[in-house]
Amino acid sequence: MKLLSKLFVSLMLISIGISSPQGVKADESTIGVDKANKEVEFSSLSSTEKSYLES
Repeated sequence: MKLLSKLFVSLMLISIGISSPQGVKADESTIGVDKANKEVEFSSLSSTEKSYLES
């Protein structure tokens, strides 16, 4: 019985270790967000874009 409980605990620790990401920093995951934010003038939009935003 002790062997089975040790085996179970070992397998749980291994599965947790495999599922956790290794070496991922917050900066790496948010780089794309900063590039996607663009500020444009309303007057430079097309008529379709203006009507969409006004509705």
